[in-house]
Amino acid sequence: REYVQFIYACIQAEANGLAEKTRDMGATFTACGASVHLWLFWPGVVLVVWGELTPQLPQLGGILGWDKADHFIAFFGLAGMATMVSGLRPRLVPAVLGVVLLSGALEILQAFTGRDAEILDFVANSLGACAGTLAGMAFLLILREGALVGRPSPD
Repeated sequence: REYVQFIYACIQAEANGLAEKTRDMGATFTACGASVHLWLFWPGVVLVVWGELTPQLPQLGGILGWDKADHFIAFFGLAGMATMVSGLRPRLVPAVLGVVLLSGALEILQAFTGRDAEILDFVANSLGACAGTLAGMAFLLILREGALVGRPSPD
């Protein structure tokens, strides 16, 4: 937990020595994860908004030919990243509710772009957001227990 807070302080330019502390703690995976979710959240929001409001989406085909799976995955990612950014704090609830409200607003706005708003899209979005939140919380709990980062020896 202290290490993740240190990472955020480094990103906000309140502290120096991220590379040294990361190397000393052997936690490069944690540093990479924290950086990735901080830098990819807003581009992810932009991509989801574009995908939801574009009048004629390109047909990508592939494994995910079912659009509800696409909705689920998009909001799974957003809520997972929001969970990682917020942490296991009281502000997590408003962050996840914001993702769900964004989902509802985008479904309503689709009516103005020539697309059909579907309640099942909103359900898939919401289920994805709930699953992403749970996955993010599980990851944070694993980090808290030190399962991914070796604890320093007590000598």
